[in-house]
Amino acid sequence: MLEDVSAAEIKKLASNAHLKTFAKDVYIFEAETPTENVYILINGLVGIYGQTIGPRSLMFYTTGPNEVFGESALTRDVYGYTAKTSETSQVLIISREVFSQVAMNSPPLAGRLLKQVSERLAAAYAFSNQMVNGDVLVRLVTFLLTLDPLRTRQPLPFPFKGGHKTLAYMLGTTRETISDHLRKLRKDGLIDYNRQTMTILDADRLKELLPAPGTGTGETK
Repeated sequence: MLEDVSAAEIKKLASNAHLKTFAKDVYIFEAETPTENVYILINGLVGIYGQTIGPRSLMFYTTGPNEVFGESALTRDVYGYTAKTSETSQVLIISREVFSQVAMNSPPLAGRLLKQVSERLAAAYAFSNQMVNGDVLVRLVTFLLTLDPLRTRQPLPFPFKGGHKTLAYMLGTTRETISDHLRKLRKDGLIDYNRQTMTILDADRLKELLPAPGTGTGETK
């Protein structure tokens, strides 16, 4: 992210930054809280959470090493999303005032930030569009893919009580329809589940069930 930034600007960032290690499942900041800093992930993984469906905030994407997050601090008084560690992570924390000054003096850095923001907005739009306008299967698959963003293929506890009934309510359909889709996905080897846990066995094949960008999302059922 900092390629082509001058040595003087790098020195300015370094002298006004500090490195902090966050344990797994720790909130670095939450949406709609006051902006103070911009963050660069040194190592680890940080989940970016946005839209809330029922009782759960859903992950839009995962930030990897050398990526900037919290960039909304440069233009807003509150953060536009929540950042939470997916594993133990080292993060460089820089005040928004210093980072903003460096970005203004470094066109390559400003360009990369703009590209990153554009990609994140596109991902958020696609997610929201699928959850709002997709048919039941599209909404279900979109939701399932948020459960295991790190592709652990391990049984994960359901993030809510009530099982299929609650899931059906969250996705705007009937329990019977959700159960039928889940049984088919399990039969096809894409997922496994019981009353307490869900296992995503093949995220790549699940993604193939989603419409390609620009092709529509099907009719809501």
